[in-house]
Amino acid sequence: MNGAVCRLLNRPARCIIGQGDDTLFGPEMARMTRAGDLAVFEEHQRFVSEERIGDGIYHTTKLPLVRGEEVYGLCGITTNITPSKQAEESLRIAAIVFQSGEGMCVLGPDALIVEANEAFGRLHGCPPQELAGTPLPAFSLAQEGEDYRERMWDAVRADRSWQGEVWTRRRNGEAYPAWLTVSAVRDAAGVLTNFVCTQSDISAQKQADEQIVQLAYFDPLTSLPNRRLLYERLGHCLRQHGRNGRVGALLFLDMDNFKDLNDSRGHVVGDHLLQQVAARLQTCARESDTVARLGGDEFVILLEAVGADDAEAQRHAETVGEKILAALREPFEVAGAIYHATCSIGITLCSGQEQQLDDLMRRGDLAMYEAKRHGRNTLRLFEPSMELEVTYRTVVESELRAALLGSQFVLHYRGQVDGRGTLTGAEALVRWQHPQRGLVGPAGFIAIAETSGLILPLGRWVLRTACQQLALWAAAPATAHLTLAVNVSVRQFLQPDFVAETLAILHESGADPARLKLELTETLMIEGVEETIGKMRALREHGIRFSLDDFGTGYSSLSYLKRLPLDQLKIDQSFVRDVLDDPNDASIARSVVALGKSLGLGIIAEGVETEAQRSFLAGIGCDNWQGYLFSRPVDARTLEELAA
Repeated sequence: MNGAVCRLLNRPARCIIGQGDDTLFGPEMARMTRAGDLAVFEEHQRFVSEERIGDGIYHTTKLPLVRGEEVYGLCGITTNITPSKQAEESLRIAAIVFQSGEGMCVLGPDALIVEANEAFGRLHGCPPQELAGTPLPAFSLAQEGEDYRERMWDAVRADRSWQGEVWTRRRNGEAYPAWLTVSAVRDAAGVLTNFVCTQSDISAQKQADEQIVQLAYFDPLTSLPNRRLLYERLGHCLRQHGRNGRVGALLFLDMDNFKDLNDSRGHVVGDHLLQQVAARLQTCARESDTVARLGGDEFVILLEAVGADDAEAQRHAETVGEKILAALREPFEVAGAIYHATCSIGITLCSGQEQQLDDLMRRGDLAMYEAKRHGRNTLRLFEPSMELEVTYRTVVESELRAALLGSQFVLHYRGQVDGRGTLTGAEALVRWQHPQRGLVGPAGFIAIAETSGLILPLGRWVLRTACQQLALWAAAPATAHLTLAVNVSVRQFLQPDFVAETLAILHESGADPARLKLELTETLMIEGVEETIGKMRALREHGIRFSLDDFGTGYSSLSYLKRLPLDQLKIDQSFVRDVLDDPNDASIARSVVALGKSLGLGIIAEGVETEAQRSFLAGIGCDNWQGYLFSRPVDARTLEELAA
């Protein structure tokens, strides 16, 4: 052996000579080396192999030593090839990486392409071989920007690398976004030898990012900005106005009766209409304005910096509002049919940073609902009184809920008399015994109870209390003949269980159904005439009677009137008040009496306050009255005294 073997095995020669492979290399390697040794001895041939000894890789050649025809030994020559094997592995890995799916190219120090992989060729729309000797394809930082290559090379030479999002083109001219990374390669002496470039098409990623932004900031149905983007732009607008003193405006828009279209034609048709509405709204606004959809059929238009002061901004906002109203009045073609639509618009001004976003949105909303209250198809400017009214309504609604739980309601009774002056019955009138404001009449809370839905529990309480009073009167001879009229709201009457609930209350109270008279309004002839007739007939079979309240002030369809199973018409007090002075009111009163008699109905006039009014009404055939001339609304005990 030579010294290299001693160094390889880290042993002196004396510890190697005379030892077998088991001792020197271990049993497993000894078996492999012995196989090579046997091949040399038995086949008299050279044996070549690669062996791993420790952490190194060695190239071993074993030669037979021959004397005559006899092999008496072998000579082994081993060379350490670890560095070259590592270099081969690095080259293999580099080749795999170079031919991966990511575009790569190597450039010389002159910035001309030396070699490009297949992926890089596909990105540029040509075979990679055709790119050799050419500069890196032009790119810019913006889609239509200037060529950025020279500045990129300056950055790479100074900082050794550069990366960023770029726009480049394929050979056919197609533009696409890419992510580009360029690195400088220097040798051990620091001399620049190459540039390595990697590039990937990020079109799909950009589209995904755009979709995320679209979903986050835009309405999917109309592609208009959504509430989130509107809030961001409104916040920016307020900050700008706070600095420059300009005034902007918010227009809140809600389609009138849109629910009817959805219910009758379906949501797909409704969506088509909303898309057309969105398109028309955009034509009414400037490019700098924001037309947003909050959801459903609600839209908001943000007009930025439209006036130097509130008056100018208001004029501009009202002009845009009128333009929108006119645009939406034009017929729409939806699902092959012509549809006419209108909207209600509320306007609020926005002037500076001191205003809160939620306050502005709430004020615009209030103004829009004020426009709806004034007949729809119009616009209204926000006024502070609207907030006061909402605050009042909110307080009253909360107090009404407490009043229902705290039994703060009472019934008073307005007497009804016949032509002989005999008390024949009464109308039940609800009063609120408010702990601070005292006795509150129905004008102070009924409308709020209607809009809040509290009219349902309140109506049930009134009906139950009235029936209990009827039962008490039936037990006394002086009041047993009295009838009691109870006003029933449209919402209460149209409840699915109204008939069953009314009959259950009568049964529980023990009242005579023939003594109960339910007063309905003409609104029922608009909102559900068939359902109304069915319920009236069902209740009438049990003896309950019906009076049509405020006749002549509402729908007054004679075709429906003759179908209703009514017992009585009530002449509204608005006609009675001026019946002696206004010929029109007198004519209406005569017509109501004549109509009622022709239909076989009883007639009663309300609001009779003078003997002259009573005399006129009696002269035209009305012989039942109620009003201050006979009795103010009183409690049950006082009415009983009047009947005695």
